Amino acid sequence: MKYVIQRLVKQLDVSKIRVVPTTNIDNTIPMAESQSASQEITHAWMWPMLGQWLKEKDVVITETCVHWFIFLLMQLDLLIGS
Repeated sequence: MKYVIQRLVKQLDVSKIRVVPTTNIDNTIPMAESQSASQEITHAWMWPMLGQWLKEKDVVITETCVHWFIFLLMQLDLLIGS
């Protein structure tokens, strides 16, 4: 997998990436999360933690989620009429 990502990054045409100004994002973990004794990973904890871990110019590759793939399969099934 590491090889695939390295190859993708090498082939990336940076001139085609559109940069849109965003608001300032606060990566501070909410006090309720930082003081919680729970070991549960929550969105309120995970996203600020990930934001603290990433650095400027990092390349982040994401996926559209499994539910989108299932939606496409359902559409294909409807088209084929299985």
